Amino acid sequence: MAIDNYNIESFDMDNQESLSVESTLFDTPGLRYVSNGGDLVQGSANAAGLDLQAHSIDDKFIGTGIYAAIPTGWVGLVVPRSSLGLKGFRLKNTLGIIDSDYRGEIKLAYEGYTPDVGERVAQLVLLPHFVGNVERMASIDDLDATDRGEGGFGSTGER
Repeated sequence: MAIDNYNIESFDMDNQESLSVESTLFDTPGLRYVSNGGDLVQGSANAAGLDLQAHSIDDKFIGTGIYAAIPTGWVGLVVPRSSLGLKGFRLKNTLGIIDSDYRGEIKLAYEGYTPDVGERVAQLVLLPHFVGNVERMASIDDLDATDRGEGGFGSTGER
């Protein structure tokens, strides 16, 4: 059976070593970047994000000095560092999205606490994203039926 970019051969719940997975999801050239400021580094070996530092600051934007070539099929999500939230730092759009075809400087629209130049302010998290066809249907009845249906906020109950 195929699930998106994974081919799962078989899986025996009693023998986890029986799992055979082949994936092309992570066959990418990697992230390439140019920096007028600091380097993109992970804070620890298993950190999900790459640290972004403040390179230039004005009353609306923080420039990171980073220009990146994110691989096609991937997106960069810019999230503020949690420690700065305690100081009142917020990204105005909550979460920044850097598309793979953007080549300008990664900048942050911010409010609240103003960091110092050189301070780590956010993290760039790279994730694969949907690449495929988008088809407009004529009616809601043309969409696949699910058990949840139109159940929205709180419809799945407490667990």
